[in-house]
Amino acid sequence: MNSVAWPTTPRALLEARYKAFVEGQIDFVIESHHPETRGQLDRPSLESWSKNSKWLGLTIEREEAAGEKAYITF
Repeated sequence: MNSVAWPTTPRALLEARYKAFVEGQIDFVIESHHPETRGQLDRPSLESWSKNSKWLGLTIEREEAAGEKAYITF
């Protein structure tokens, strides 16, 4: 993202993607996905969702780490 360090935790990644959607920074949303799943993303749909959604805020309810995976409830 513009002048922001790359997220280093799952929470930071979620927050950065949320901000990217709010600001319409779809390049970041796509680039922040794993290369194996990036091709499954539909850019026009992401752009439409970003533009046409009413973004009210991100509240993280719970975080859980399990080995190399993390689970976040928001």
